[in-house]
Amino acid sequence: MRLKYFIFLSLALLLGLFVFLSPRILAVDDIQSRLMQEAEKALQADVSVQEIRWRWAPLPHLTLLHADIVHPDYELRLPKSRIYPAWRALLTGRIAVGSLELLSPQAKINSSLYNAVTDGTIQLPLLNITISNGTLSLAPYRNDHLRTKETTFSDIAFKVRKKSNHLAISLQSRTTFAPAFSIKGDIDLAASSYAGTMESRQFELARLVETDNPVIRPLPSQVDLKCDVIGQGLHTVRILFSGNIPSFSLQRLAEPVAFVFD
Repeated sequence: MRLKYFIFLSLALLLGLFVFLSPRILAVDDIQSRLMQEAEKALQADVSVQEIRWRWAPLPHLTLLHADIVHPDYELRLPKSRIYPAWRALLTGRIAVGSLELLSPQAKINSSLYNAVTDGTIQLPLLNITISNGTLSLAPYRNDHLRTKETTFSDIAFKVRKKSNHLAISLQSRTTFAPAFSIKGDIDLAASSYAGTMESRQFELARLVETDNPVIRPLPSQVDLKCDVIGQGLHTVRILFSGNIPSFSLQRLAEPVAFVFD
């Protein structure tokens, strides 16, 4: 008898919740318009979505089909995305994202973005994110000492999990410089600090960077390595390295040249 009463009460509560939320949830056109306005305002980019649908299973969420985000610094092509609302906000009539799932996204980073993050202030999304089968293309980076080659990450599996004032991040992928690359770490949002581990199998430095330095140049070689990174912002970083060292060539010059590690 108690079980039947519990089932009846649960169904009644679910029905009442549906009746209360349905005017907010099923107004898909209004949600799409507000969602795009908020996205364009936050990203300062052009946002377009071909189709948006409301789905009840496995949990109530919005499905976005063929969404594109175009910015001078980057481009995002999102064939399919799932947006799960923050239910507390929804109950008060506000629209807020609780978690985000991206399926087979394609991202392209232009070189202009590197200048935008040199001040050490990077805003991170404060929500749970899951990326499956992603692709990321990075434009070459150049400075006075070295330059990176165009780099691609593929088969990306990426997760961000928010826990109070901390973000737990994990990434696994293939890259142009290693068949297996992974990052796992935590970010303390209150202290703007972070700690994590990067691992790479068959890492090829020569496929990642090149230099005009006449003294030392990377050579083709494959090594397994691991780096523990501890830092605060972009200006205070400590790296603990373990593993093999990539091969280099040392060029003998006619005149002595100072060799200094900065």
